Amino acid sequence: MTQFHVDPATGRRFYVDPATGRSHWEHETASPNPYATQGFSQQHAASPTQLSRPLAAGAPDSAMGHPTQLYRFDGGAASYFGVALLAFLVTVFSLGLLLPLAVVMQYSWRAEHTWLYGRRLRFTGSALELFGHWLAMWVLCLITFGIYSFWVVPRITKWAVEHQQFA
Repeated sequence: MTQFHVDPATGRRFYVDPATGRSHWEHETASPNPYATQGFSQQHAASPTQLSRPLAAGAPDSAMGHPTQLYRFDGGAASYFGVALLAFLVTVFSLGLLLPLAVVMQYSWRAEHTWLYGRRLRFTGSALELFGHWLAMWVLCLITFGIYSFWVVPRITKWAVEHQQFA
């Protein structure tokens, strides 16, 4: 059975062909070379993360006649180095007290440089909100002699994912 996904920008349904990893709109039929009829060359369709047609008008790659990517990341080493260095310094000079601020800075940077369905993501979490969770996790790790630390990363990741939305 085909599992359909919905493009949030247009409301149109599409599915991912498991054999090729390519996405197709609901009304399309699979053909041996779906790019030949759409004017896309094989080199533009090399990545399984690209869609066979643009998802949303005004999406970053659609203006150039190339298929829009399902997801894209445009962050670079220079901007990440600045964020990582600042997060490290904040954590060290506060003796770990401001670790939630450092975590929020890094998640914000990741979200700002991530595109999904042709739309940029935004991180809405705050360091103050994470501080309460972090304090509880720290106490639980202390009480359980570190055993609870295996639950810390998944909990923080879940919190971070729940605090992302389209910009």
